[in-house]
Amino acid sequence: MDHSNIRDFDHYGIGGFDIMSNGGFQRVPSLYNPWFRHARNWFSPNTITQNLSNLNLFDFQESRSCYLYQPPSLPSNAIPNQKFYISYHKPDNEFYSTWPYLDRILGGLLIWHVKKNQVSLYGDYYDWRIRDIDIENAHGKFIWRETPQCVENTYAANPLIGRDSLEIRKVGYNPYGYSYEICGPYYGRDKGSASIFYTPNTNKDFTFYTNPNSNWYFNGSYYSYAQNIISGLSIKNLRTQNNSVLVDIFIDGFTIKENTTLTKGTWFAFNNITIDSGITLVIPDSTEIVFVNGSSLIVNGSLEVQGTQTNKVKFNFIEPFDRAPFNGIKISQSAETVNISYAEIKNAYYGIFVNGSTPIIQDCEVFNCINGLYLYDSDYQLTVY
Repeated sequence: MDHSNIRDFDHYGIGGFDIMSNGGFQRVPSLYNPWFRHARNWFSPNTITQNLSNLNLFDFQESRSCYLYQPPSLPSNAIPNQKFYISYHKPDNEFYSTWPYLDRILGGLLIWHVKKNQVSLYGDYYDWRIRDIDIENAHGKFIWRETPQCVENTYAANPLIGRDSLEIRKVGYNPYGYSYEICGPYYGRDKGSASIFYTPNTNKDFTFYTNPNSNWYFNGSYYSYAQNIISGLSIKNLRTQNNSVLVDIFIDGFTIKENTTLTKGTWFAFNNITIDSGITLVIPDSTEIVFVNGSSLIVNGSLEVQGTQTNKVKFNFIEPFDRAPFNGIKISQSAETVNISYAEIKNAYYGIFVNGSTPIIQDCEVFNCINGLYLYDSDYQLTVY
C-alpha cells in the first residue's frame, strides 16, 4: 500500500499486510516477517551464493525454511546491508489463510527486500522508496496520477519510481481542516488491482527487467531521487512437480533465455544485457533503457525495436567511453533477425556495432557517440533507411 499525505492513517505496511512491515500493528514487527525472525536469531535461512536448481520450497510458518540472498558488493553511495528473503506460504496454514492469494490452493512466494541489519520497533512511513523493508510485488510497479480528489493508475510500468498497485490510499482535508480519506479501504474507495504473491505454474519469469529490483542508491545522478537498481537475483521456473513446489535461482543472470516483450517504462541496466541465440527480445515504443557502468546490449539472438515516429525507443548509455568496455548496441555474427525502428541512441562508444550480421535499421537517431554506426567485416548486407 502506498500512502500519500497521511498521518492519522499511518500504518507502515501494505494494506492488510501491516504485520509484514517493520512497523506492524502498534509498531510491533510481525512474527511472519523472516527478517525479524532472522534478526532475533530464531532461525537460519538458507543462504544463496551460487546458481541453484530444483529448490524445494516449504511453507515458511511450518518449516521455518526460506532463502536469503545478499549482494556481495554494493556501490559506495548505496544503502548498505541490503538483502532479499524468499519465502513460500500455503493457504491451508491457519496463520495466513485469509491472505489475498491469486490461487487458493497453490499459495504463493514472497520476496522481501530489506535495507537494514537491525530491526527497529519504531519508524515512520514517509519515503516508500527507501523504507526499511518492502515486498517485491508480483505485478511490478506503475505510475499513479494524483489529483486533490483522486488517485489513478496510469498502468505505465516504471520500476524506477513506480508505486505498487495492491492498494493506494490518499488523504485530503475538508473545509474545516480535518483529514479524510479520498481513496482507501475504510470507506470502500479501494484503488488496488493486484496481488503481492508469485503463484506457481503461472509461467511468471523473474528476470532483471522485472523483479526483484533494489533501491540501492540514496540519490541518483540520472534522476534526483532514489533509484531501483538491478539486484542481480533472478528467480525462474516457479512450478509444482510431484506435489512439491520447486524453483530455480540464478545470480547475476542478465541473459535473456526466453522470448520476451519488455514492458513499456524506464529500465536501468547496470550489467550487460545479452539476448541468447534463438531468443527474441521485443522492445515496444515509449520504452527507455538506461545503461550504466559501461554496460551494453549484446544481441546473439533476435531483436525487435518497435519505436514509432511519435513514441521512440530510447537507449541511453549515460556517457561515451573512449576505451574499453566500448559500450553500445552490439550485434554479433550469430545474431538472427534484427529490426531497429525509430530508436534514439546516445552517449555510447558504439551507437550500433554490427559484426558480420544483416540488421535492418530504420528511422533512427544517434547522438554523442564515438562511433555512430560501426561495421565490422565486409561480407554481408546492411539495410539502413
